[in-house]
Amino acid sequence: MKLTGGSPLPAGAIAHAAYNDLRVRELKRVKRDDVGEIVALPFYEPMSRYCFHRRHVRKAKSAYDLIKLALAEPGIGQGSGKSNTRLVYSDIDQLWLALAVALERYG
Repeated sequence: MKLTGGSPLPAGAIAHAAYNDLRVRELKRVKRDDVGEIVALPFYEPMSRYCFHRRHVRKAKSAYDLIKLALAEPGIGQGSGKSNTRLVYSDIDQLWLALAVALERYG
């Protein structure tokens, strides 16, 4: 399917990418107990990468929060070396629509 005009990514896809980035972040974490001992090693696909900028993914607490961070600093995503990150940040209007979708779907 070829998209004509407008943003190459619909708002729902951007919202889901934000949700998925947070899931990938959790899978990449080393789980530790209260003392600091490792209780579980990370489990994720070796080539799993974030769609949003890593700085935003690290700070975010929810998909809604991640998109808000992207809207606050779109320049770092637009200047990213990763083409999929540049694509997500390319259309600010779609990011605003994705913010509403993320709030509706993921809270």
